[in-house]
Amino acid sequence: VGRDIHDIALDLVGHVVEEGDSLITIYYGQDTKEEDAQALGREVASMFSDMDVEVQYGGQPLYYYLISAE
Repeated sequence: VGRDIHDIALDLVGHVVEEGDSLITIYYGQDTKEEDAQALGREVASMFSDMDVEVQYGGQPLYYYLISAE
């Protein structure tokens, strides 16, 4: 819960990633600017430098981001 989407997404990634994961994929929704999603991706990549981070347009209408770690 919070007011800043970027900060909430960063916090979420910290909770989603588990030991053994090697890839984080961030799917951004139709109401999210690509520039904002790419900025989030860069910050996540700096937090988890040993993992691959991908940012993809998901186009979901209700969610700013869907985040997957595997």
